Amino acid sequence: MANDETPVSREIIQISPCDGWVFRHKNAHRADSIYPVAAWALLSTGAVVGLISVADAKDHHGRAKLVFPPPLGGTYERVSHPASETPYD
Repeated sequence: MANDETPVSREIIQISPCDGWVFRHKNAHRADSIYPVAAWALLSTGAVVGLISVADAKDHHGRAKLVFPPPLGGTYERVSHPASETPYD
């Protein structure tokens, strides 16, 4: 959580699935980090944030869970159309 964020600012009130979007974080001396966005989360503040899956994100039962993107800055990018048969074209 960034310094200016509170638990309330991260309260999710609605989730909608999405397809064909990624969160891209530029790295200084290596390839960009790219995370497929699984869902859009509407926060109690009115902000919309993409939820991603990462390898080590697990709940207290050891099941995979969706998380907020890393607080490193980045962009959401459209990489395919949901009706497309070829993802990330």
